[in-house]
Amino acid sequence: MRTDSGSLRAFRELARLFTQRLDRTGLGRLARTNAMFIAAASVVWIVYLRAADGPTAPTLAIPVKVARAALWLSAFPLAFAAAHQRRLVDRRDGIEALALARGVDGRQMVSARFAGTLARSVSVIALPAVLAAVVSLACANTMRSAADRMLILAVVSGFGVLAGAVLGALGALSELVAPQRGRSVLLATLFVSWGLADLAEKPFFSITGMLGLVLKGTLRALGLGAVA
Repeated sequence: MRTDSGSLRAFRELARLFTQRLDRTGLGRLARTNAMFIAAASVVWIVYLRAADGPTAPTLAIPVKVARAALWLSAFPLAFAAAHQRRLVDRRDGIEALALARGVDGRQMVSARFAGTLARSVSVIALPAVLAAVVSLACANTMRSAADRMLILAVVSGFGVLAGAVLGALGALSELVAPQRGRSVLLATLFVSWGLADLAEKPFFSITGMLGLVLKGTLRALGLGAVA
């Protein structure tokens, strides 16, 4: 019988494998490429502003903009990658048979696939935003400015975790509900939420609207409404 530590290790290895396979898909590669581009562009942007404008360079809001950009350009492609026939592809390539042979049951495979998807989805939002926040923090010229940038760092980190978890879960759930039509389910879910938000004139009815309101509300609660 496997020990708890052995089972946990096997689960982590399986989740890592599913993440790597997700990364190899076309949309998975696009998500990671976009995340790296956003991260690099944000650093160049901040450094340029600091060099051009000096200590008063307006870099405080850049990490927030980066988080929003990564949501659309990285997390969304990854969610659609996760929604597209992942179990069917894993079964075709013998991954499920290999996992079953090692004592991993179907429920554990679903959990590992979810965990891998969520981890990658969080990373493609959080890492560019956190990098931008750290570089912005390094440009702070006063204690007050540094304190504000520390708050921004905390906010974008939390937003990356929340938004990545929401979109990653939506993608994985869509594939679970409709293995061959997961992308259609995900797209329908997004469009329905946007439609409801528009008809009711309530942004929080949409998935992206809800995430945006959480981000804005958190910034305003911390006295950073100017960058919301």
